[in-house]
Amino acid sequence: MTKPRSSRHHLIGTFALCLLSSACGAEAGQDGSDFGDSAESEPGSSSQPLETSVGNAAWVYFDGTRIRSDLSFNNQGRTNTITRLGEGKYELILRGTKKGSAFRENLQVSVVEQLGLSAAFCTAYGTTAFSTPDWWDNLEVTVACYDSGGRAQDAAFFLSATALSEEANVDETRYGTYAKKSNLHDGTCRLGVMQPGTTGTCSKLGGGRYKLYFAGPTKIGGTVQLTADSSSPNYCNVQNWFPEAAGTSIYVNCFGPNGQPEESNFYIRYQLRTHENQGGFVWAHSPTSSSYVPLAAYNDRKAPCFSTPEHDIAVRRSTPSNGGEYLVTYPWLADVPGPRLVHTTAYGNTSNFCRIGSPPFEPGDAPEALRVKVNCYNTSGGFSETKFTQLLEINDEPVCVF
Repeated sequence: MTKPRSSRHHLIGTFALCLLSSACGAEAGQDGSDFGDSAESEPGSSSQPLETSVGNAAWVYFDGTRIRSDLSFNNQGRTNTITRLGEGKYELILRGTKKGSAFRENLQVSVVEQLGLSAAFCTAYGTTAFSTPDWWDNLEVTVACYDSGGRAQDAAFFLSATALSEEANVDETRYGTYAKKSNLHDGTCRLGVMQPGTTGTCSKLGGGRYKLYFAGPTKIGGTVQLTADSSSPNYCNVQNWFPEAAGTSIYVNCFGPNGQPEESNFYIRYQLRTHENQGGFVWAHSPTSSSYVPLAAYNDRKAPCFSTPEHDIAVRRSTPSNGGEYLVTYPWLADVPGPRLVHTTAYGNTSNFCRIGSPPFEPGDAPEALRVKVNCYNTSGGFSETKFTQLLEINDEPVCVF
């Protein structure tokens, strides 16, 4: 394979923490300095990032003190901001990213381990849309983070808001929001906001367990990411997904503090391909193996300048390892500049949870490879061998040399 050469990604504006809010306290700003006015790029300027027909409206990497502008993204080239409302609770504003007159975004949050921060998982909820004199269609999201016992804890995390396309059934993609039983007068469960043209059902199986069925896609593979839509300390794992009849069934398990089964709303992101210009996804299905390349159907890397995906993402246990420590390696993506996003969700009939190691991205062992560290735990906080799914996306326009 000829090595493609990537261009430098255009700057996408300045991403800053909140300024002069009583909830912020005396914390550092976007570049570690005191808070000041946040600069923005104008729409249509050279700072405009790449847009895709289906994909992320915005994502944020918050490192516990500031938004990292080099890894964050806004498809309007505007400013993403964050305000700390209290221990483990944050308000994020993604400017200009709302789609249409109704809420049509799918939210995902993944915790990144940082020294001194002990959050196990985060939820996303309370989404509203509003306009301001200087910009319209802003998206406001609340993120709440907790330790495994359900106590509020500050955290570092990735948050993504994925815009649902106005077109129906685009590129074998399904997004949905599940509404829990207690929210419905008829005592049943059903899917909420979904990709236009998508039909589906859900069944409540008891004890925080759900079966979702999306009509249409019957292809084996893809990835599933989950985030609880809740102001309570809940998290959700994917137990399994597979083709069934004329569609795909997905089993989801949700938990509360200490891994107790609990009903919860959640956002589910199910897709069969990578939407950004580069990236990939993988199902790490063999947690006790020292090193392996996962199954091709669940191992999809979108390389710069190539339309056909590769299936060469590798997973290995960290050495030395206490169990539950993994390294995921994406070939040929280390030198790709620009914003990067990674999400990880624990897989299987387990209440374990997985976090992204710090730093979230580092060079791999092989030349030009990008590596992501994943650490998985049981509800007591000990390392635990766990299956997981992972999604990596990079927004950058490559310069292809063959």
